[in-house]
Amino acid sequence: MREHVPQNSRIHYTMLDSGGIAPNVVQAKAAVRYAIRARDVESMFELNSRVKRVAEGAATMTDTQLTVSIMSAVANLLGNRPLEEAM
Repeated sequence: MREHVPQNSRIHYTMLDSGGIAPNVVQAKAAVRYAIRARDVESMFELNSRVKRVAEGAATMTDTQLTVSIMSAVANLLGNRPLEEAM
């Protein structure tokens, strides 16, 4: 997907549990964690939705089950000039 997302967005991932070590066996379960970043919250939600649809498509294609959970989120920084000056 890298070529098909906005230039300033990032999608990082790590395999938390690949389910086993055999390369020629479809494992019973696996776990992956994604970190999705974008310039603003609206863009991040759009990209998050897209990544989720890709995962749903892969699950449908392989006739497997998908569970999605959001671990954390951070919004873009909104400055407060008067408070910054007071500090």
